Amino acid sequence: MFADACGSAARSRKGKALAAAVIAVLAMAGLETPASARDVRCGDVITEDTKLNEDLLDCPGNGLEIGASVTLDLGGHVIDGDGDGGVGIVSHATDRVERVQIKNGTVREFRTGVAIGRDPSASRTHHHLVTQLAVVDNAGNGISASYGFIPGGGGQFDTTVERNTVARNGAQGIVLFGGQNTVARNTLVGNGGGGLVLNFATRVTGLQGNLVRNNRVIANGGDGITAESHTFPVSINQIERNDVIANERDGIWLAGSGGNLERNRTHRNGDDGIDVDCRFGFAPTCSRGLETTLRRNAANRNGDLGIEADPGFNDGGRNTARATATRLSAWAWRARSLPAVRAGAAELPPS
Repeated sequence: MFADACGSAARSRKGKALAAAVIAVLAMAGLETPASARDVRCGDVITEDTKLNEDLLDCPGNGLEIGASVTLDLGGHVIDGDGDGGVGIVSHATDRVERVQIKNGTVREFRTGVAIGRDPSASRTHHHLVTQLAVVDNAGNGISASYGFIPGGGGQFDTTVERNTVARNGAQGIVLFGGQNTVARNTLVGNGGGGLVLNFATRVTGLQGNLVRNNRVIANGGDGITAESHTFPVSINQIERNDVIANERDGIWLAGSGGNLERNRTHRNGDDGIDVDCRFGFAPTCSRGLETTLRRNAANRNGDLGIEADPGFNDGGRNTARATATRLSAWAWRARSLPAVRAGAAELPPS
C-alpha cells in the first residue's frame, strides 16, 4: 500500500512537471496559452477566444468589449455592473469583427446588458450569435443590436438571439434594427418596456427577413412583440409559434410592417391580442409591399380586440379570438406569480 501511494505521488509530480514543460515550450515558441488560463478583468478588450474562469463583479464602466472575430464563453459566470451605467458586453462590428459568439452566463446591473453596433464603413457580412445568457436587471435595454443605418454604408449584418432569458430590464427586453435577424426560443419576462422590438428600417434594406419563433413573451410593460417600420414600404417578416401573454399593451403589434403571423398564442394582453396597423407608416392598406397573412393564431381574453387589422390583410384561415377580457382582468392576471423560467443553462436569478 505504501509503495502504491509513493507511486501515485510520483506520477502526480511527473504529470505536473510535464504540463509545466508544455506551457514553457508554447511560450518559447511564441504561442499563447488558452485564454481561460489568464485573468480577464472588467473593461478588457477580447481579441481571442475566451472562457471566463471567475465572475466579474461591480464593473465601473463596460464589462467586456469584443475587438475581433471571437467566441466569448462566460463559462456560467456573472458579469456584473455597479448599477451606474456602461454596457455589460459590447461588440462593434468592423471588417475585423465579422463573426462573434457570446454565450453561457449572466449579464446584470449595467445600463444595457449586451449591445452590438457597427462601423458604417464596414463592407462585409457580419454575424453575431447571442445564446444561453441571462440578461437581467439592467437599467435600459437587455439586448440591443443597432447598425447605424447609413444608406450606402455597405455590408450585410445579422444577429441571432436564441435560448436566452431576458428579464426585469428597465426598458425593452430585446431591440433589433434592420433585417435578417433571428430571435428564437427566448424567455422575455417582466421588462419595463416591450418584450421584443424590431425597429426602423432604411430605404436600402427595409425591415424584412426577420424570423421570430418559439419565444415566451410574458408580462412586459409595453407590447409583447413589435415590428415597426415607417421609412420604407417593403417589410416582410415571419412571426410564428410564440406565446405572448399578459403584456400591458398589444400582444403583437405590426406598425407599418407586414409579414406572416402563424400559430401564435396571444392571451390576456392589456390591449389587442394582434394589431396589424399598416397605416402607421405611409401605406394606405396592408399591400404595396406590406402584405400580411394571419393563419392559425389564437387571441383570447385580451383587453380590447382579439385581432385588429387594417384593410387588405390576408386571412389564411383558422384564426380564433374569444372571450374578450377587460384591461383590469388582464392586468390582474399579470400580477399573479409567474412560473420559474429557464433559457438553456442560464436560470433567472431571484430579484
